[in-house]
Amino acid sequence: MTTFLLDRKQHLVSLGYLLSDIDNQEIINISFKAEQNNPWFTQENIKKSLDAIRVQFLSIEALDRVIDTYYLDDNVLKKTIGLIPAGNIPLVGFHDILCCYLVGHHIKIKLSEKDTELMRFLIDKINSNHDTPPIKIVEKLEDYDAIIATGSDNSARVFKHYFSNVPSIIRHNRTSVAVLTGNESFEELTILGDDVFSFFGLGCRNVGKIFVPIGYDLGNLFKAFIPYADIIAHNKYKNNFDYNLALWLLSNETFYHNDFIAFKISDALHARIGSINIEYYADINSVIASLQNVSEKIQCIIANSELLPMKTLALGIAQYPEILDFPDNVDTIQFLLNLN
Repeated sequence: MTTFLLDRKQHLVSLGYLLSDIDNQEIINISFKAEQNNPWFTQENIKKSLDAIRVQFLSIEALDRVIDTYYLDDNVLKKTIGLIPAGNIPLVGFHDILCCYLVGHHIKIKLSEKDTELMRFLIDKINSNHDTPPIKIVEKLEDYDAIIATGSDNSARVFKHYFSNVPSIIRHNRTSVAVLTGNESFEELTILGDDVFSFFGLGCRNVGKIFVPIGYDLGNLFKAFIPYADIIAHNKYKNNFDYNLALWLLSNETFYHNDFIAFKISDALHARIGSINIEYYADINSVIASLQNVSEKIQCIIANSELLPMKTLALGIAQYPEILDFPDNVDTIQFLLNLN
């Protein structure tokens, strides 16, 4: 391993150690500032993101996995990568920074207004290890060799047009789904709640739709999700939840609800905040066909192993991506290496 790569690896490991200090006043202060800037970023959700980054991305084992998988060294021709991250959950754009930094490219990033405090904090910590900062925060992206941009389906169309003259990764809206058979234990259904309720359901790895067999008792899910009932105490979540119920009542939609989550009977993929779309199936093959038809809109499929012929995750682990779990299933590291 070259000195260049070894230094960058050590800088990231040191950042991980910093994030493990729960009493660090600087982290406490920046977390409260982030919540003031964006009320969706609660202290619980910020801590969840910081812990995931520390454990899944910044450990020696995780970083070595990237370095060894791609045979990283210092022979990469340095390019300037423009980043436009999302801001739906805390630090969702950090993985792109990590990939660019490890490969050795220069970074220009236009931060999301929804996630400025936390991203600036981590960027400043990385830059502090260098005489010439490898990461520049900019108001307007100019003079770049490639782009990685994440947004809604509408913004993605704009990105594709605007950045058509350079290599790019353009990410769209995605969501995650779960497929149940009715044989899941109560404990499995309860931990499925983490896939549903973490970050208020705002992330692409959040389960927004659940396939269940015909005759499935939705009461099982309502009971299993009771540990997450406190989510309704969040004002913005509650406002969305109440609005949805009123909207569906007025339009005579079929739905069921308790005090904090609604199940809407729908074949739609994307669910509204505070709700889950439920689709009944008679044959698992129909589910497989449905998932294959919308594969480009799905980030994760949550199901017990061997139920489906495609990649699945066990219930309860959707919010803990590993360092080589790439958004939209597009290999960011390989994209960056191919720029040479």
